[in-house]
Amino acid sequence: MTIRELNSFYELKREITKDEERLAELRQKAESPQSVRITGTPRSRKKGNPIEQYVAEIIDLEALIATKNEYYQKELENLNAYIEGTQDRLIQQILRLRFVESLTWVQVAQRVGGGNVGDNLRKMVSRYLKRTNCGTK
Repeated sequence: MTIRELNSFYELKREITKDEERLAELRQKAESPQSVRITGTPRSRKKGNPIEQYVAEIIDLEALIATKNEYYQKELENLNAYIEGTQDRLIQQILRLRFVESLTWVQVAQRVGGGNVGDNLRKMVSRYLKRTNCGTK
């Protein structure tokens, strides 16, 4: 496992979260009374019914999220196997907090405790990956 792969996994989880937030916004817009057009009111210059547009976006976004989630689950299995194979328990904890739970380095440092600082933990992981010949692949 490389730092690039780990960071890619972290970013994928963040993307999924943002997509899910956008999906919730779209659903809320589609269900709001403002989306329903009442006859005799001024129309916007956009063509088509706003609800239809929201529904189309919702369907596309749901498909995208499902695809990303499938990929995420496969990568999560690989990541968990890698973490379990790591002999250093502190590194295991750091990897799990950062990449599985998607915490920031500062949050990881707070959870690990012991006066650790996020940047130091990031460097510790980087050194570990280089030492195990995984960081350069």
